[in-house]
Amino acid sequence: MRCTVPAGSPILVTPGGDLEIQGVTADTIAAAEQNLHAFVSAITEVGATIDGRPVPNVQNFLLFSPTFTLTLPSDNLYGAPPGDYPAVTGGYFLILYPLSAGRHTITAFDAAPSLDFQASYTYHIDVVPGG
Repeated sequence: MRCTVPAGSPILVTPGGDLEIQGVTADTIAAAEQNLHAFVSAITEVGATIDGRPVPNVQNFLLFSPTFTLTLPSDNLYGAPPGDYPAVTGGYFLILYPLSAGRHTITAFDAAPSLDFQASYTYHIDVVPGG
């Protein structure tokens, strides 16, 4: 994925986590929270790099949200009816403070072997003046 951000903008990266939505991925918010914690606790590998350099201590940035309202548009990834849904999220969240102007590559990855799950993401970021 390639995107352009103005200089001075922090970037949020989620190397590993989950989003659970009442009425979409779970019947109740309690079930959503249970699914969320089960998935996140199964993650045994998580990391990120910026321009090939590892981000240290990613495992220290684990957090869980309180219940919030998520608005799904008509063309959402879940195929759910558009509307407002109670949701929870959790995982590893990194706020990358402004990168220098120019091109950068950010990678993020996680694995939950007990669930036969692994994912990796590569973001090509163009930081441009004018922020």
